[in-house]
Amino acid sequence: KENEDFIGSIELEVFSNIDLVFPYPAFAVNYYNEFCSSFVHTTGRIFNDFEDLKENEKIKVKESGFDIIPGKKYSPFFSFVNGHIESYDTNIEIEIFTHSGLIHKETINIGDIKVLQTVLIKIKDYLPVDDILKGEIGTIKIKHQLTGFFPRFIAGNFCDENGSLSITHTYY
Repeated sequence: KENEDFIGSIELEVFSNIDLVFPYPAFAVNYYNEFCSSFVHTTGRIFNDFEDLKENEKIKVKESGFDIIPGKKYSPFFSFVNGHIESYDTNIEIEIFTHSGLIHKETINIGDIKVLQTVLIKIKDYLPVDDILKGEIGTIKIKHQLTGFFPRFIAGNFCDENGSLSITHTYY
């Protein structure tokens, strides 16, 4: 319905008769309104088979690569679509680094995550971000226990004042 928030995912599959070179192609997405235009390419994916899963989950690393902006009008977030393995009592370790070098570490619990569930984490719902940042821009590292999907999270900052969005994806 018009003017209702949509939280979910869109599944796209690519098939080709020729080698596409990339192990998984990405689609560009443009989020825009009258105040902003922000691009990101698709991120997470479900593994092709058990061998793909085993190879890519040999080493678990922290996801990072996005800034968080201080202030009441900004809402930093990250989001992902779970794979085919449920996650129970899911803990995520978050490290916030301030511009001046302070580090704040905390573990949040996001509960049970169902198969193929879309999860949106508004960081201020779990942490006092503005108190931690003290007016400085910061960055985040995310350590998770999730398995069964390639863990690149969509991440960024909502501006609650005008609906604009700064968006990117995490990397390790």
